[in-house]
Amino acid sequence: MCGLCKQLFVGTLRRKVAGNAVVQLIGRLTSLFLSLLIVRLITTSPLGVAGYGDYSIVLAFLILFYPIADLGVYLTTTLDISASRADTERTFNRAFTLRVLTLLGVYTVALVLFAVLPYTHEMKVAVAIGAVNFMALSLVQLATGVFQRDLSIGIVVIADLADKVLSLVILSLLLPTNPTLPLLMTVITVGTLTNFFMVYGALARRLRLRWVVDWLFWRGMLSRAIIIAAATILGPAFFRLNTLLVSFFSRDGAHAVGILTLGQKYLEGLIMIPAILVGFIFPILAALTREPARQREVFQTALHLLMLAVIPIAVGSTFIAEALASLITPQATSEVAVVLRIAVASAIFIFANDLVGHSLIALGYYRKALVRSTILFLTGVTLALFLIPRWSYVGASVALLGAEIVGTIVGLWLLWKSTELAPDMARLGKVLLSAGTMGVVLYIARELPWYLLLPMGAVTYGVSALATRAITWEFIQETVWMRVHAEEEHIHHPVS
Repeated sequence: MCGLCKQLFVGTLRRKVAGNAVVQLIGRLTSLFLSLLIVRLITTSPLGVAGYGDYSIVLAFLILFYPIADLGVYLTTTLDISASRADTERTFNRAFTLRVLTLLGVYTVALVLFAVLPYTHEMKVAVAIGAVNFMALSLVQLATGVFQRDLSIGIVVIADLADKVLSLVILSLLLPTNPTLPLLMTVITVGTLTNFFMVYGALARRLRLRWVVDWLFWRGMLSRAIIIAAATILGPAFFRLNTLLVSFFSRDGAHAVGILTLGQKYLEGLIMIPAILVGFIFPILAALTREPARQREVFQTALHLLMLAVIPIAVGSTFIAEALASLITPQATSEVAVVLRIAVASAIFIFANDLVGHSLIALGYYRKALVRSTILFLTGVTLALFLIPRWSYVGASVALLGAEIVGTIVGLWLLWKSTELAPDMARLGKVLLSAGTMGVVLYIARELPWYLLLPMGAVTYGVSALATRAITWEFIQETVWMRVHAEEEHIHHPVS
């Protein structure tokens, strides 16, 4: 390739990579905002916090089975289609068929199990409707891997926003009429099905979608995927199991679950940040198995980016917790704010766990990733069983924080022992100083409305981070270049 052509190619690729990252982040933030509006509609309707608690129990139960139905197929398929573009259609169709069959089997078991649990008939009907919702979401996730590989994530973002907008409009019309829980779940499912048809309509213009049964391929895929699934399932599983344990062991189960899930709603939105970042570095680390120096560079850059994002969010949210809580519910604001403060502290370690766990998997240490997840899960369940009967939703929040701290410590130790990827915390002091400056400003201005506090905090942190050199323009440029360079290598020298 001539020098000029290569420069044009790299420039175009850089713009596509950066553009897709920005589009995905803006889309996720907008989607989070719309989700918060939906939550506020529900909590201010006749359903109230207790009704939202019932809705959250249904979601928590169904989400428990979501990663089980995945079986690690999403990550394995994404790796396979990235390694061999020529086999994309065949690989995707076989994975799609497997995913449909596992979804039907797993959610059938889920419906039977929920039917014998001591919940109301309304909640059991809502679970049956919600199962359709989660099956559609799971298939959308599988298709997303193709769009991520091709750096054309825009349609996925648009479909997700269409989903939320449609649900918001319908709910705004229905909620004043005191709808039932099954009707609420039906509206959410209609939005998700809209998302599904938009994504697969776009995918059908790239691939010829068809039903393919291939037992030999499935056996080979699952031999790898199941270990990956086990290593990635236990952390999210505890997060949802924690909610169900509150419904069993708290005196006012539905109300306590409502407080817990409202306080953790922002946490669910924040988790998108490491998800986007890990989505970028996962294939890069996998492609650099013979270059430990580059692995350390990529890992450290990702860790630095997480510190820059999560620490100021945690500090800022702590100072304006009541204001944030009042955005999603006018009821029990102080109780929700307590959970929110603990949740944003947990976010620091959830982000670290996500990075460490996926790094172990990308580098081929599946069983060590499983050890980390197992210890996290067992720690969380032990703490939850001890704390929830005593302190209800506060105990559940502390159990989550404790489990994530233990998981982070164990994961970093395993990563260091296996790869010598020790985190460099040299910039941590600068990030803490910048976040602390923002916290002081937010505390002084705490009486202002939230729509002034948020931009004020963001500007203060941005200026402080540049002033302390917690972040530099050179770092931003190097981060984009690293991703582009890895993409070039992957395109010209695909993994065999």
